Amino acid sequence: LVRVLGDDHKALGPWNPRLEPELLREGLRYMLLTRIYDDRMLNAQRQGRISFYMKSTGEEAVAVAAGMALDPKDMLFPSYRVQGLYLLRGVGTVDMMCQLLSNTRDMCKGRQLPVMYHSAEKRLFSISGNLATQVPQAVGWGMASAIKGEDSLAATWTGEGSSAEADVHYALVFASTYR
Repeated sequence: LVRVLGDDHKALGPWNPRLEPELLREGLRYMLLTRIYDDRMLNAQRQGRISFYMKSTGEEAVAVAAGMALDPKDMLFPSYRVQGLYLLRGVGTVDMMCQLLSNTRDMCKGRQLPVMYHSAEKRLFSISGNLATQVPQAVGWGMASAIKGEDSLAATWTGEGSSAEADVHYALVFASTYR
């Protein structure tokens, strides 16, 4: 058992990041916003207003905490269930809803399935309908960044289903071979 909170509900152990309360409140705000957005969009999907939606319930902190730790110039290669990254990076809920509705304000201009958001301006690569394609894309982007002498990094997210995809293994071999 690894304990990270004491009985007094305060961080315990050497991994205590000693974050300021305001930063913790900001993270909580984005996690709650993600949960509210998720609930409303799942209701819209169940009512037949949108065709497809994938919730991130229970995974909000994965996206928000990682997004807060990364630099705004870092390129993110998200998967499903990391809506918090988009909210944290400033993609508005209305813009995300328009993508789900595939209306005239759809960021993808109707060329992508629902929940496959993107934002070049916010450095968020497009989600793909195929599992794990973002992993080799992130490796390639990271390699290109290093070749150009940039100090930004690429970050990606996958689920347990994606870890069995060949793309993940190809990306790991490629990254370890070319460093």
